[in-house]
Amino acid sequence: MEDLKGKSIEQIKSHVIAMCGPDWQLGGAVELKELGFDSFPINPSGKIQKTELLRPVTEYVAVH
Repeated sequence: MEDLKGKSIEQIKSHVIAMCGPDWQLGGAVELKELGFDSFPINPSGKIQKTELLRPVTEYVAVH
């Protein structure tokens, strides 16, 4: 997978379309720092805790 760190939102959108097709086009992108995280919250087995991301993402979408 290509490292997307430092890429613009438009570059990330183009990458997703190229890799997954237009049906998976992104509506937008948000940096973890904008959600109050320095890195993805993970559980002891190293999996991303999606439930920990749900509220900050929902709040972000409501404001923007």
